[in-house]
Amino acid sequence: PTEIPSVQTEETATGAPTDETAETMVTTEATTEPTTAPTEAPTTAPTAESTEAPTEEPHSEFYAEGVSEDQIIAHFNNAGAGEVALVQKWDQPINYRIEGMPNRQDAQTINELTKQLNAIEGFPSIQAATGLEQNLTIYFLKDEDFKTLFSHVMEEQGTYGIVQMWHNDSNGIYSARIGYRLSASQELRDVLLPEKLVEMLGISEVTVEKEITTGLKPKTIIDLSELDWSVIKLLYNPRIHNGMNADECEMIIRELYY
Repeated sequence: PTEIPSVQTEETATGAPTDETAETMVTTEATTEPTTAPTEAPTTAPTAESTEAPTEEPHSEFYAEGVSEDQIIAHFNNAGAGEVALVQKWDQPINYRIEGMPNRQDAQTINELTKQLNAIEGFPSIQAATGLEQNLTIYFLKDEDFKTLFSHVMEEQGTYGIVQMWHNDSNGIYSARIGYRLSASQELRDVLLPEKLVEMLGISEVTVEKEITTGLKPKTIIDLSELDWSVIKLLYNPRIHNGMNADECEMIIRELYY
């Protein structure tokens, strides 16, 4: 088995009063009356008006650009595993082992995604099961082995990537396995890998985004949509518990999402 380790503001230029009052010069020899030069009024530079736009209220960490509160609640409910009406998620650390032969890009995708998941508040952690009791097995199998192991669920889930989960009476997921076919193209595996890993967390609707950077060494970046990350963060927030129904979750989401 192959194991993968884990405004600037413009100052008001207030000119000091110039008070450039000319000295009064009295001509004693002249036959006309003494005259005084007119006094200039002090001048002040105009104050620049602020063009700074009003500041917006900061969003919470759960916010997805352009997604309303009602939309995130609808997506949260739709993303529940299968037709289950209650929250089902992991409440214990996930220790995974890999069976088969993933390539370097597969391994990188798994490592990057697990790193991002471990940064989420309330997430119980996911890591390679080195010296630990595993509760998640990730299979990379040849076609015949894949069909043998997953034949009973292939018809309903498809033929290239499959997830199976087991939960206890408290709706906590305690075991799972994921299967990938090695015959799938790399482009397809780049999508299936994160998709099935997230489904394993208790979320059934996942959108994977793929970006290829430019430069001397182009790099393919696989990531979930911003909407999916919001749902994961909400699902694993400490205030959301296994067994909660949609109404209970909605009250909490409306407090957290802004």
